[in-house]
Amino acid sequence: MKHFFFLIICSFILLKTSAINAPGYIVTLNNDTVYTQIKLTEGNFFMKWYDMKKKVLIIDSTGTVKEFKPTDIKAFGYIYKSDSVVHVAKPIKNGKIYFLYPVVVGEKASLYQYSKTVPQGLDHYTDREFYTFEKNDGTHIFMDSFDPLDSFSQKLSAFYNGNIEIKNLIASSFKARRKIQNDIKAIVEAMNKL
Repeated sequence: MKHFFFLIICSFILLKTSAINAPGYIVTLNNDTVYTQIKLTEGNFFMKWYDMKKKVLIIDSTGTVKEFKPTDIKAFGYIYKSDSVVHVAKPIKNGKIYFLYPVVVGEKASLYQYSKTVPQGLDHYTDREFYTFEKNDGTHIFMDSFDPLDSFSQKLSAFYNGNIEIKNLIASSFKARRKIQNDIKAIVEAMNKL
């Protein structure tokens, strides 16, 4: 009987300590900020990380868990292990809305991204980065890290047309796949300095 109670107590402790929550907030569609707890894991006994691109789980003031999708709120953020994390509802290539990570947010241009782990070969996985470029007029283009390098130059030149400095910067970029992130960030930052 002692072992049974010991197992029950251990199970309860495991259940309570395995959930990971963080202090955070959501931004409603009316631009109101609501402070709450953000659930970083879900499940009952075996906790797992969930896909925060498609939903966010919060714990309201009554202790009830609520789910919000990118069409329900504008953004959410939280602090976890001293890192401040923000996700913003933005469109992606297929017309869906996801919660994306803001890389650069500016008055003239912004850049958002999300990652997806994809198989590469039989026993290897790699991260595929998806990018949403946004201009202040609300127009978007979408690219991903598997696009051909010359595609980045062509699409961004067309998207950010009209400025010779930006065209020259784009022309000198995208020489190596490992520098894509730095190249696109520099271009969007340069757009905001004009």
